[in-house]
Amino acid sequence: MKHFVLLLAASFIWVVHPAWAANGLLKVTADSSGWTIFIDGQAKGVTAEGSERPLSLELSEGAHVLLAVRRFENSELRHEVPDVFVSRGLIQAVHLNLAQIENKLAKDIEEKRRARLQEELLAKGVVSQGRFMLMRCPLGQVWSGHVCTGTANRYTWQQAMALNQSYAGYSDWRLPTREELLIIRYCKAVGGYQTYSSGKLHTNCADMRLLSSFEQKNLFNTSDSWFWSASTIADYAGYAWVIHFDNGYDYWDLKEYMYPVRLVRSQ
Repeated sequence: MKHFVLLLAASFIWVVHPAWAANGLLKVTADSSGWTIFIDGQAKGVTAEGSERPLSLELSEGAHVLLAVRRFENSELRHEVPDVFVSRGLIQAVHLNLAQIENKLAKDIEEKRRARLQEELLAKGVVSQGRFMLMRCPLGQVWSGHVCTGTANRYTWQQAMALNQSYAGYSDWRLPTREELLIIRYCKAVGGYQTYSSGKLHTNCADMRLLSSFEQKNLFNTSDSWFWSASTIADYAGYAWVIHFDNGYDYWDLKEYMYPVRLVRSQ
């Protein structure tokens, strides 16, 4: 008689639990790097930009307070997520949008810097307007802190174009174009900036003033009204545009005539 022995092989499945299984795992990602992450008041690590580089934190089950902190310029940025719930044995993901906080602060800092520069330039006799700076006083006069004092120099157009002037710490001053002077002209009638061509004003802009952001009398306290621009007349080589600083009109005149100048520089 033959005996057959049946051998049964027992299979065992080993379930390996991660080290954090008794707690929970919080994965923190952010769109900006360099932020220190605090959990319940304790520093846990620093963010790296991008979702592929999360900050993994083992935490006990329950609600936690997440705080992201970063120094920026001379300020401290803070972003708090008050209720981050972590479950035991599970992974919780949190993504932080931090770049918009940085951008807002950077914008605020830049606006304050520009306002401070504006005040400093005004005190030196310079008006900052958009893409360029403009002298408050004609060449020959000096800004006293309240008015332009002295006598304005007068130049032919050729002399004005050849000027090489240093002023308020800058050495790249030049004669402004007609278009640059029209940019700063303000039409009270329509409540906005107004440009025009062929020497004709808009019918609703009979009353023109320069630089609406400030009172003109405080900016351009001078008895001279017409000033040279660098722009010439296309069909008349002997003529160039002049701008009236009192009423905002512009016109053309012979280059041999003598007018005062206010110089500009790009910024």
